[in-house]
Amino acid sequence: KSYVVVRQGKGNKRRNVPISEELRKDYLYFVDWKNACKQSTAKDSHLFTKRNGCKLTVRALQKLYTKCAGMAGVGNHQKDTKTNH
Repeated sequence: KSYVVVRQGKGNKRRNVPISEELRKDYLYFVDWKNACKQSTAKDSHLFTKRNGCKLTVRALQKLYTKCAGMAGVGNHQKDTKTNH
């Protein structure tokens, strides 16, 4: 099984979250892309960053998710507790 480590989750707790094999492959592709773009993939680097390399805020990620979900025609645009974790 593969896991993603959430270092600072709800309640400021560290969690190991299981992921599917498909998501693991997508993640590895994403890491290869980040390396090709000369972005850090060190263990302490942020997964999602702005163009300048600074981390995205939680709110910025929420807005991006809502925008992409709307473009894809999935989910409702109200608060979705499944995507809040």
